[in-house]
Amino acid sequence: MNPCTVAALGLLLLLPTVALGQDGPLRVVTPTECMPRADDYGHMWWMHGLRERSPEGKRLRAFETGRYAVALDVDQPGIAQFGAGNGALGALPGADLGLAITVDGRLYTCVGTGASDEPIPTSARLIEHGRFLNRSDIVGLRFADDEGRELPCDARFETTSWPDRLAMSLEVAPRHETITSGPSFGRVGNGHAFDGTNRLDFDASPELEPEQLTLSAWVFMPDEEGVAEQRAWMICKNGNEWVEGNYGFQMARRQLCAYLNIGGGRENVHLVRGPHGIITTEAWHHVAMTYDGSELRLFIDGRQHAAKEIGLPRTPGDGALCFGHRQDGQQDRFRGVLDEVRLYSSALSAEELQALHKAPGNPIAESLAREWSF
Repeated sequence: MNPCTVAALGLLLLLPTVALGQDGPLRVVTPTECMPRADDYGHMWWMHGLRERSPEGKRLRAFETGRYAVALDVDQPGIAQFGAGNGALGALPGADLGLAITVDGRLYTCVGTGASDEPIPTSARLIEHGRFLNRSDIVGLRFADDEGRELPCDARFETTSWPDRLAMSLEVAPRHETITSGPSFGRVGNGHAFDGTNRLDFDASPELEPEQLTLSAWVFMPDEEGVAEQRAWMICKNGNEWVEGNYGFQMARRQLCAYLNIGGGRENVHLVRGPHGIITTEAWHHVAMTYDGSELRLFIDGRQHAAKEIGLPRTPGDGALCFGHRQDGQQDRFRGVLDEVRLYSSALSAEELQALHKAPGNPIAESLAREWSF
């Protein structure tokens, strides 16, 4: 760019500007109106210094402009003081703005950060700082319900300050730790994890052998090598698919399968499959199979995806129930997490299964034979 071009640009910026609307010109904006005003500024600083706290024990980050001021508590994230004008922050009225999120009908409130006890608040970060724009955030937020149960999540709270406005945003995403065998995060509260080395077994009992049934569960598969392509039973009753009375779910290379055996033997295996790839990794999915004495149906996330007419009464088996592996011990073991596994002694309707999908923590009580909430 040569000097003549720069001069031409500078001259252009000083010309009056016409603001246009849909119906024509609105008004002429003069160059003076485009210039910064005396109160167009913003400051951001630690009210009591980086290593110090207020008399109440709070670490406060301050934002002040020519029009408003705000003090943000970075350990118990929320607004401690807020007011209009550019007076001393200490004279501003107190404020009570906290952070909360509702998950599956349960309220979780921000209870602090992982750095609340550190000498320097490492969870409070500076993103951008200048006369007209100041951005910062707080990471590592922790949320808990009124019973003290923490929500496994990654959360940050960002504050963006301009001379005439203030924007705040809360970002929360599920956090899933590495899958290891045993108790783990769940869809509601805790779940049970299977890492390819473990399984859960339950002795045979009459309540596990209803003539009509619904088997439902929440399933999570991590984004780890080989998991999406695994061929493993998640839930298996009565040996394997060739055994009289067998029922359960199998993941077969990105495809969910529901099995039911009536009569025993290979020729009496009844199978329905869901769409390829619909069970994705790093996400919870609700799966359900029903049999009403006539039709075997498969539901995924509240929607029916497959059905098969059978028309035979189900004959009970005498084998155990297994989570995480085929019950007879053959084939690969499942890698993932199960939660809210439920067995009903009736075939739930499509509407009832949609309700289970929408409200994971609220089981349908009628005909519930067994429940595993871990």
